Amino acid sequence: DKHELLDSIFMDGVGAGYYQFDKNGPGLHPTATGQLRIYVTADANTNFSETPTAILGPYVENNDAYVTADGVFMATGAGSSGLGGARIFQQLPQGYQCGPNGASAPLYEIALTIEDVAGQPINYVAGHDEAGANGLTLTLTSDATPMPAGAKVYRQTSKVLVPHLLIRTWSKVQSFASLEKAQAYYGGTIQTLGGYRYLPESGSYAYVEYNGAVYSGNVQNVGDTDDAMPSGYNRIAADFIVQEQQKMGLPH
Repeated sequence: DKHELLDSIFMDGVGAGYYQFDKNGPGLHPTATGQLRIYVTADANTNFSETPTAILGPYVENNDAYVTADGVFMATGAGSSGLGGARIFQQLPQGYQCGPNGASAPLYEIALTIEDVAGQPINYVAGHDEAGANGLTLTLTSDATPMPAGAKVYRQTSKVLVPHLLIRTWSKVQSFASLEKAQAYYGGTIQTLGGYRYLPESGSYAYVEYNGAVYSGNVQNVGDTDDAMPSGYNRIAADFIVQEQQKMGLPH
């Protein structure tokens, strides 16, 4: 059944639950942390719904911008997973094809791998979550409490289906007021996609002009794969992570 994966994990009130974690604030000293519950409410759902909850401090969910040849589309998600409000274009036995609402085609094909992490130290589990910007490694770094029975992690691997730019709209680059200034420093050629200018820097990293400022971004090409995606957690694991974050508090 092609719906089995989404039913067993994402279905509201029935599935095992799918949660991600996030933070506000730069660097090693987040101002707040939060949890994102991502779910569907029916088999035929074509959208992921999302409910953010603050854990520590006044958390506000982060938005990312996705630029294709058609223009710019917004989605939310920890560490740029982009699942919040994303459209499900096709369900697959081990995942789905998805993209931000408004896009004419899916941007990613996502495969999920389920890992049992019961008994593993929580800081070890957090350290293997590839969303370094979600605050877990910062808040839980010294917490070796074992994860409870039934705790599971969903590892994501993505394959890019449509060329696009990913703009982290919460990550303004303070050191360059314009792409031209970044170009004078790094060299390279300023390019354009969907009406947005960007300067490729190294690897997939790029500086992108957005709303009159320069932001951190990535260039995503067809066929690119990424196994360094944010992890998802089932309800048992997520509840425990919330409890431990509240016990540890924000790092100082």
